[in-house]
Amino acid sequence: MMKIYRGIFYWLYEMGERAPSKWASHWKAYTFLSVLEVWLVGSVFFYIGGYFNIILNVSPKIIYIPVGIIYFVKNYFMFEKDDKWVEYVEYFKGLSKEERRKSLIITIGVLFICILNIILSIYYLSSFK
Repeated sequence: MMKIYRGIFYWLYEMGERAPSKWASHWKAYTFLSVLEVWLVGSVFFYIGGYFNIILNVSPKIIYIPVGIIYFVKNYFMFEKDDKWVEYVEYFKGLSKEERRKSLIITIGVLFICILNIILSIYYLSSFK
C-alpha cells in the first residue's frame, strides 16, 4: 500500500516537474495528495450521512479544514522531513521502464477512482435531500 502511495507521489512530482513552473514540485505533489485524502474522508462522511439519513447542519469547512491540516502535517513528516521525498523519487527513477509504466497505470487508476468516488458520494448525498 505504501508503495502505491509513494508511486502516486512520484507521478504527481513528475507532473509538477513537467509543468511550466518547476519550483517546489514536491510541495505540489504532497499538497495534492492531502487534497485527495480530504476528498476521500469527505466522501466517507457523505456516504455515512446518506446511509443513515443524517444531514449534518455544519459547514463543510468545520470538517475539511482540520482533516486537511492533519493530512498535510502527516504528508510533511512522510515526505518533507529529512528530504525523504528525494529517496522516493530516486527509487522510482531507478525502476525499469516496464515497472514505471505499471506504476503509472496504477496511479492513474487510483486517482480516477478517488475522483469518481467523491463525485458519486456527492450525488448519493444529494438524493437524500
